[in-house]
Amino acid sequence: MLFRSIVLKSDSLEVYGDEGRYFFIGHVDYKEPRLKLKSDFFTYFQREERFLAFLNVDAQLPSGSTLKGTSLEYFRPIPKVRTRQKGVAIGRPTMTILDKDAQG
Repeated sequence: MLFRSIVLKSDSLEVYGDEGRYFFIGHVDYKEPRLKLKSDFFTYFQREERFLAFLNVDAQLPSGSTLKGTSLEYFRPIPKVRTRQKGVAIGRPTMTILDKDAQG
């Protein structure tokens, strides 16, 4: 079993257990070791290990790189399926990419 350190908070939550879908509403705050994210709405698709955050998306990677925009679809790594995380943002997001040099 894979241990994950994820904290997800919101004002409200709707659960659709048969679909494995969780819909978080209002002041969504998502934190995991690979990503910190805030948005107005957030849908988590448990079976696919992916989520869709939308409206006022503000995401930050551990490197300090950021993304601000209207939506972000994020695919979490899954053993034997996806070895790396992947994000897709549409709607003209603003990205700031920090690349640290050898001295930090």
